[in-house]
Amino acid sequence: MGFGLDFPIQGSDGQIDVPILLRNNSSARCTIQGFPDVEFQTINGSPWHLVSADDPIDPVSLAPGESTSAALVFLSAGTQEGASNWAPDSVLITPPNTTDTQRLEWTFGTILRQGATTYVRAVGAMDYGNR
Repeated sequence: MGFGLDFPIQGSDGQIDVPILLRNNSSARCTIQGFPDVEFQTINGSPWHLVSADDPIDPVSLAPGESTSAALVFLSAGTQEGASNWAPDSVLITPPNTTDTQRLEWTFGTILRQGATTYVRAVGAMDYGNR
């Protein structure tokens, strides 16, 4: 399974979706379902493990070379007094049902550290197209 982060998509409510693209790199059909494990980290190693959304968990069948996506959802850093802003340097992602964790550079800026607005969407919950 190959994976990576795609370009962010701005939502109408101010939230930003960063698609987590998951591609079947094998020569056989595979099925994936559930949530990727996602953890932000700062340069000093301080972690923030994200919660999962309340999405249905449906299997997604992928032929060789096909892809699907999950999503990392967040709000950009708040400017209001008392906002808990957080500047991650990287994000650790593990696709569902694997132990293949990869560290990816976080290039999307400072985020608002608030559990209710920063979470992971299930594989197949959003259709970002076959990228």
